Amino acid sequence: MKRRDFLKLAAATALAGCATTPSKARVVVIGGGFGGATAAKYIRMWDPSIDVVLVERGASFVSCPISNLLLAGFSSMDDISRGHDTLERFGVALVRDEAVGVDAG
Repeated sequence: MKRRDFLKLAAATALAGCATTPSKARVVVIGGGFGGATAAKYIRMWDPSIDVVLVERGASFVSCPISNLLLAGFSSMDDISRGHDTLERFGVALVRDEAVGVDAG
């Protein structure tokens, strides 16, 4: 299964659960790397009524695929680092902390 198909399935599953649940839906995404940030953004875009919270301990995300530019001296750490603040434009709430467990209740 491709990552994109997995994200679509996960979002559809979350949305299907929302239709039968009288309370407001909330999705908590742990980790703000490529997958976590993308999932948080698109779940919120697909259904703005879902509360999406991203839990990430780091202040910024460092892109490994373009780190060769840093190693070759063509860029700096600031060039390959991105903050998660742009997710707030999509209505994703950010929590700067470390997840140590999951309590579904």
